Amino acid sequence: MSEITLTTKIQKNDNWLTSDMDGETVMMDIDSGKYYALTEVGTSIWEKIDNPITLAEICDGLKEEYEVSAEQCKEETFTFVEMIHKFKIISVLD
Repeated sequence: MSEITLTTKIQKNDNWLTSDMDGETVMMDIDSGKYYALTEVGTSIWEKIDNPITLAEICDGLKEEYEVSAEQCKEETFTFVEMIHKFKIISVLD
């Protein structure tokens, strides 16, 4: 697995069907049939990664949207991105 840093660019993988459910996103992998649900913040990140974007750019948007500290945003975003990368929901671009 590639190391993820603030300058790492990520993007959605195309094999996920998504649906909005009262501000949260429900996702299904069309290849495996597995389902996942994203919270409001996860949904916000998901909406930001239609095109390649760095984690620093994601954090900049989230800090303003949710009024959190840079450190808290970085820690929580890294945790989330590493998890969705593990489940092949996103691609890490070189």
